[in-house]
Amino acid sequence: MKYCVLTLLMGLLFSVSSFAQIDSKIVSYNVLNYPQGADTRASEFATVVQAIGADIIAVQELTSDAGGTQLLNALNTGSVNYARSLVYDGNGGNNLGNLVFYNTAVWTLISEDEIFASPRDISYYRLAHIEPNCSGTNDSTFLDLFVAHFKASQGDSNEQQRENAAIALTNFLNTLPADRNAVFMGDLNLYSTAEPAYVELLDNGNVQPFTDVLGGWVRNSNAFAVDYTQSTRLASGTPNGGAAGGNDDRFDFILFDNDVISGAQGLTYKAGTYAAFGNDGYHFNRDFLDNSSVPGGALNAVVPDNVAYALWNMSDHLPVVAELQIATSNLTCCSIDNITLGAQTACDANGFYTQELIIDYSNPPTTGTLDVNGQSFPLGSSPQSITLTGLTADGSQSNAIASFSSDANCSLSIINAFTAPVCCSIDNITIGAQTACDANGFYTQELIIDYSNPPATGTLDVNGQSFPLGSAPQSITLT
Repeated sequence: MKYCVLTLLMGLLFSVSSFAQIDSKIVSYNVLNYPQGADTRASEFATVVQAIGADIIAVQELTSDAGGTQLLNALNTGSVNYARSLVYDGNGGNNLGNLVFYNTAVWTLISEDEIFASPRDISYYRLAHIEPNCSGTNDSTFLDLFVAHFKASQGDSNEQQRENAAIALTNFLNTLPADRNAVFMGDLNLYSTAEPAYVELLDNGNVQPFTDVLGGWVRNSNAFAVDYTQSTRLASGTPNGGAAGGNDDRFDFILFDNDVISGAQGLTYKAGTYAAFGNDGYHFNRDFLDNSSVPGGALNAVVPDNVAYALWNMSDHLPVVAELQIATSNLTCCSIDNITLGAQTACDANGFYTQELIIDYSNPPTTGTLDVNGQSFPLGSSPQSITLTGLTADGSQSNAIASFSSDANCSLSIINAFTAPVCCSIDNITIGAQTACDANGFYTQELIIDYSNPPATGTLDVNGQSFPLGSAPQSITLT
């Protein structure tokens, strides 16, 4: 769908055929319980992704939020700048979550959510393609990306769990507008086209049925060897665990809805680009480091040796890749270009503080409000200074999320944009030594004051008497 502001003096009609097209690679990758302990595989992940030249990478089997940041940092050692989704869902203690990384020159993340499923939730990311003719970060053609890791293993109970997860997804999709560019990817652990989960996902009775562009397959058959995604390892006991047995299963998928197949909403699957990356067809039921059947003696017939090794070491799964063609136009689009930190107040008497943010934007809508972190502000001019109020001073980090009420797709999110102050607190008063009554009928009383985050100036005042600031616990004597 297109959401843009036209800045021409006279009406102009655009046809789809007048749009240019660019290609963007998307990838699904099970990263095999990353990270595990002192895991060093992030560089292997970067080697694989950079060899693909991917713009969107959705991962499964991520064991921690910190692991997502490690993978992001490794990706950003190359020439492309990637960002990551903000939320890591550990799936209720299962700790096998999903995350998405995206090329910030091509895509921006609009929103993210989770669809409940067992044993792992399905992640929902809405991304916007960055229109190259726009002055800022947002446009226009949108992708609704769903990422899942279905229940593993054969057996009726496991098949039922996979079907239930597929039904949870299709039920959710049936509530969305029909004109969405929906793509579903992940480790679906499917064993055949007869599985109820597979049948459910492709059911034409759904509002948005998916298409499997490879069509049918049979597991453990040399005729489909080039389509298989697991396993890269033949023997057990390989690095970081994972499945053994060689490459003979198609567990990882990218599925496209009708709009992406037809290109009706400006986004089209590019025919012939779907592949299990690095699968050269010569490793059926073999280890990926076994070159005995590869012509010429290399490790792999389609990727260099260093990439073949990285695929083997990173995961027991191969990444799945496909290309999307994106129609681009000559429209001028709303964009929020930057969010800069302004002044922050100290903690007040009620434990709250305020944070100023300066929002830079281009081609804003003419009506509505500028919405930042759930608070609304009248439209001004860019750069616009706003002040968030009523924020809890608890020392936590906060994201900055800005959008326009009349164009929610014109937005920008900055992860961990600012840190809350911590309130000063007097935590305890302990009784110290007390003197006896003196000749004038007076005495002294020692008190030990425990406090946290004191102000840098002023005095410590106790019972109307003032004392220079020291360090906690501070002993004072009332006289």
